[in-house]
Amino acid sequence: MDRNPNQRDGRRRTIESQTRAVRAPRAPAVREPARPPTRPYWRPRWQAVARLVLAIGLVGFGTVVFLSVQERVEPVAARVIDRLDPDAVMEITGYELVPTAGGEENFALEATRQLTYADGSVRFVDGVELSVTERPDRESFVVTGTEARVDAAQTDVTISGDVQLTVSDGLGVRTGMLVYATGQGLVTMHDDTGPTTLTRAGLEASGRHVVYDRDRAIVILREAATVLLIGDDDRAAVDIRSDRATLAHADGYMHFAGGTEILTGPMVLESEDTTAHFGEEETALERLELRGHARIRSTEPTAGGLREMRAAEMTLEFETTARVLERAILAGASTIELVGSAGARGARIEAATMDVTLAPDGGNVTELVARDGVRLELPAAPNGSRQEIRAVMLTGTGTAVTGLTTVRFDQHVEYREQRTATPTSAAVSRVIRAERLVSGVEAGLSALVEARFLGDVWFEEETRQATADTAVYDIAGGRVTLASAGDAGRVASLTDANSNIWAPTIELALDGSTIEASGGVTSVLMPGGSGGDDTADSTSGKMPALLDTDQEVLVSADTLRYDGDAGQTTYTGQA
Repeated sequence: MDRNPNQRDGRRRTIESQTRAVRAPRAPAVREPARPPTRPYWRPRWQAVARLVLAIGLVGFGTVVFLSVQERVEPVAARVIDRLDPDAVMEITGYELVPTAGGEENFALEATRQLTYADGSVRFVDGVELSVTERPDRESFVVTGTEARVDAAQTDVTISGDVQLTVSDGLGVRTGMLVYATGQGLVTMHDDTGPTTLTRAGLEASGRHVVYDRDRAIVILREAATVLLIGDDDRAAVDIRSDRATLAHADGYMHFAGGTEILTGPMVLESEDTTAHFGEEETALERLELRGHARIRSTEPTAGGLREMRAAEMTLEFETTARVLERAILAGASTIELVGSAGARGARIEAATMDVTLAPDGGNVTELVARDGVRLELPAAPNGSRQEIRAVMLTGTGTAVTGLTTVRFDQHVEYREQRTATPTSAAVSRVIRAERLVSGVEAGLSALVEARFLGDVWFEEETRQATADTAVYDIAGGRVTLASAGDAGRVASLTDANSNIWAPTIELALDGSTIEASGGVTSVLMPGGSGGDDTADSTSGKMPALLDTDQEVLVSADTLRYDGDAGQTTYTGQA
């Protein structure tokens, strides 16, 4: 029931308005003229579409049934891989591994089969090939083998089984196992069955625990190193053996350490360390540097030739065409021994340094220069005497056929001759000093032929002394001639226990049998002479009866002759 009259009035007004809106009745339609009839447009019904789909399905089904009743073909069996290692988590055939570093290929490893393990390591078997490409800072190389392993980080590649390494610079290596450390560029090789072998044009080498440094292009033979420079019709072979060796092909040298022995022709070279230097040709040996107890010896010594050389260090120069030793420079406690006549012992020379030139065949010494502390020891003479010469410098010259023929000693020359007493001869102790000594020599410097002493000569024996500007020692004849060097020189002098003699020329027999002086002689007979008890070394003879034996007697003459057998001195001319 409505309480508000206003609301009831509103509702009525709304109804009234709606009642007024009723539409009026439609007026009768006006009929238009009929149009001519047209053909109607066909539209397919769904039943027709269904029949078409059903027909197509029946045709397809029939085709499938027809094909299924044809002859059956056996399906291809799935490929089965024979597993080599049950521990491998994956096996792949026909594999290639190409790691890269900095956008560039590090190496490429091809293998017939790959096995991967749980720890991430990879094993390649049934034939492998490792390739490292060339770069501006390294050579390229290829390694082949039977099996390979790669660690999980792909930093180490280990190849084993008939391993062959081929480097683009011509180096070839055969070994049992190889490890390539990719980060360090090092290839380490060893073979449990024997040494690792290396080849290059004109060279063969071997060693144990071999390292090839890819970046430095060097090979290190850590144990039992051998290197052979192959010989031919024109060049001698050089066989080098040492404990360790470094072969630096690109830098043109080889270094051998831990004791070295070198065989070339008839020569054997030894030292603690050796460095070989090569020319532009790979095996053109130019120089050997021997360090520490260096030694050269001949296995086929010939008369006049080299027997042995020793020094703390040696530098050996080779004729590169024939590869033969032509020069040796010795330093530190240097010694050289030559071969004497008929293969007997020759001379021995010592000095601080030596420069030795050898004949083309490496046998005879053709030139020799020794400096500082020179000492020449000659072999014993037939009469048993021994000769020794000391000087600051020694120079020897000769020919390739004869060897040394002449020697020259300079500065503070001292010649010593010693002979022990025998039942038929007295002992000898003779010294000659001078500024220079020049002498011809026999083969192998086995003996001096005629020694010429020059400059401030001093001659000394047990009972007499002599001085002169020059002295000529006829060693074979046993005579010494003392002389002055012209008008400006000093006269020669001879002194013994009983007399003094001064003359431009004095010639004496070393056995004391004769003394001859000429060119204006002055002599002094000393008091207390032998008075008839003359010896072979005395020049006095008997003092004339008219003279007092307690006084010195001065005698001048043109010449003087002393006869030791007769015990008589004869003065002639202006006496």
